[in-house]
Amino acid sequence: MEKWTIRPSPAPFDPHRHVLLIRGEMKDISLILKKFGALCGRPTPVKEPEGYNFSLHLHGMTERGMDRLTAALDEMLPRQEGTEAWAAAVLEAASPAPPAEEAPELIPLTPEPSAFAPLPEPEPAPAIATPEPEPAVSAPPALWGLAEKLDERLNLDSLTVGPFNRFAHAAATSVVGSPGTMYNPLFLHGPPGVGKSHMLHAIGLALVGGFSEEEIVLTSGPRLAHAASFALAEGRSGEIEAFLKNAKALLVDDVHLLAVTEENRAFLAKVFDLFFSGSLQVVMTSLYPPRGLAALEEA
Repeated sequence: MEKWTIRPSPAPFDPHRHVLLIRGEMKDISLILKKFGALCGRPTPVKEPEGYNFSLHLHGMTERGMDRLTAALDEMLPRQEGTEAWAAAVLEAASPAPPAEEAPELIPLTPEPSAFAPLPEPEPAPAIATPEPEPAVSAPPALWGLAEKLDERLNLDSLTVGPFNRFAHAAATSVVGSPGTMYNPLFLHGPPGVGKSHMLHAIGLALVGGFSEEEIVLTSGPRLAHAASFALAEGRSGEIEAFLKNAKALLVDDVHLLAVTEENRAFLAKVFDLFFSGSLQVVMTSLYPPRGLAALEEA
C-alpha cells in the first residue's frame, strides 16, 4: 500500500459514515476486510485526483473503532497528514456533508450508462390562484432497506459452469430442488469476481418457481445489520420479524461484512434462528472461508 486517508462521508441513514481511500493492491484490501470487515462496505475501484484507486465506506464509526482502524493502517503504512483530526470528526453525529467542491471526486472505473434518456423540460403551467401545496416528504426505505430485488439477468442459464465451480453449482441446484434439507445453510466463498453474487441471485430466481418472490428475502451483511440497528433504535424490530415470518428462504450476500454490535447481536441471532429452527433455506456468500469467520460465528 502506497498511501491512505480517511474522510467524513455522512449519509442520512448513517451520520457517522466515513470513507477510506487507499492507493494499493487487492491484497491490502483483503487484509483490511479480514480485520475490519464488520465496519466496511464493499470495496470499489475508483479514479481519484490524488491517486487513490480503492474506496471503502466505513459504517457507524465510533472513536474506539477509528483508533483501532488507524492503528492497523499505521502498521501497514505510516499515517498521512491530517490523521489527527479524523477521530474528532467521528463524534460529530449529525455533521452535514462537505460542500461539493471539497468532496473527493470518486469516479467508478466501469460506470454503467443510464438506461433512460433525459426527459424534456416541461412547459410552464399557467398561473392559477390556488394555494401552494405543502412540500412532499420522502418516505424512508421499506424496512430500512433490508431487502433488495433479484436481478433476472443473474440466473442459472447465464452462469458459466466449469471445474472451478462445479461442486458449488451442484449444491445450488440441490438447494433449488429441495430447499432446507441437505445444504442448509449453503455457504459460498471465494475471492472477488468468481460469481458468488451471481449464484446467489440464480438460486433466488430458481426458488421463485416454488415460492412467491415475496417469500424469498435477498439481503446483504451490511443491509441486514443496518436494518436491525435502526429498527431496534426506533423500537420497531417487530416489523422486521413480522416480515421474515412469511419468508421461506434467506439469501445473504457478503455475510463477512455483517456488523455485529452489542445492540443488535441478540436480534441478529434471533433472525437466523427463525430460519434454522424452521428448516428454512439459508444461503450466504463470503470473501473468506468459514474458518475465517470464527468471530462472526461466535457472535
